[in-house]
Amino acid sequence: MKVKETDISRGIKEYLTALGLIVERNNVGKIQTVRKSWMVLHREGFPDLSVYMPGSRTVFIEVKIPGEKPLPKQLEIHTQLRELGFEVLVVQSVQEVVDWLGNNP
Repeated sequence: MKVKETDISRGIKEYLTALGLIVERNNVGKIQTVRKSWMVLHREGFPDLSVYMPGSRTVFIEVKIPGEKPLPKQLEIHTQLRELGFEVLVVQSVQEVVDWLGNNP
């Protein structure tokens, strides 16, 4: 059975939330409102999760299934975020986030 990105994201969110962190899933794209206008949720390429940590620290997490790499547009956004001083992780499992937190408390 193939691992789904949504399952990995859900596991990461559950783990980080259990630690008392605030985690938001960033939906990318547009939705149509009741009034038939379009609302943009997030820019294309924006990381999957935003994690709000103590000390005004925000970390963005891009989740990929094993073997997958970020798309060029995603890499462009990651670079922009890093240039602004944010941390951006690209992970393929909950364990990678556990390991990262262990090394970056």
